Amino acid sequence: MQAGPTTSDALLVWGTDAGYAGDADAPGLMSDVFARVGGPDEVEVSTDVMVHLRAGNVMIDNTWLWRADHSATGGVYDGANPVKNGLVVDGDDVTTYGLAVEHTLEDLTVWNGEGGQVFFYQSELPYDVDQASWGDKDFVGYRVSSDVQTHDAYGVGVYTYVGPSSKPSASRSTCAGGAPATFGDSQQHPLSITHTPRLPRWHLRYFRDYNVSSATGIAAPAALEPSFVNPLAVHLNGYGSLAHVINDKGNATSDAGETAYVCP
Repeated sequence: MQAGPTTSDALLVWGTDAGYAGDADAPGLMSDVFARVGGPDEVEVSTDVMVHLRAGNVMIDNTWLWRADHSATGGVYDGANPVKNGLVVDGDDVTTYGLAVEHTLEDLTVWNGEGGQVFFYQSELPYDVDQASWGDKDFVGYRVSSDVQTHDAYGVGVYTYVGPSSKPSASRSTCAGGAPATFGDSQQHPLSITHTPRLPRWHLRYFRDYNVSSATGIAAPAALEPSFVNPLAVHLNGYGSLAHVINDKGNATSDAGETAYVCP
């Protein structure tokens, strides 16, 4: 799916009624769907949302929703090819397998429905935002709305690439092994650290052009924090920082190659 020069509400809308529950015995299936806003275009293109799921009992498999960070004419800067959100879920009992959302200008994914299940999520925060347009507005890579009661997520990552840096590469961390350390106000979210020569492929990445400080990569009701299994954030290089992984849990990431997990 490709955005065009006339702004639309969404590239794909599934269902016309947010109250439609769908059928658990015959769920809808969206598989191998890819959307982009920008890339091959030499003119400005835009949409508000790439995929908007209004109905319930839908399964998403292998989907990549991309606001271009580069195009046929070169790099993308200063909010060109605008799109607010990659995925908005209003329906209940929606499940995703292998979902990637990248570079949108507001919350990358917004989950409003109950009973969501997410297995592997990769997001890359926008390169071309500044503190006023992103950090001060508390946008995140993955948001579960404040009134949601049930949500399970496995391997949710937010990562950042923030431009050239002369800072030394930090030690990389993983959830396996090592003595657990606790942080934040809760003992329920220990962070286990060990060193590994490889970065995991699922993570959060951010901010190429400006020094942006952001509070967290994932926002969710506090009661749902234990339902996130091994969420993480990675700072690949350059400017800016992410203070936490999920809400106020997880260590800050600001040095090149620095990784933070929140482990069960």
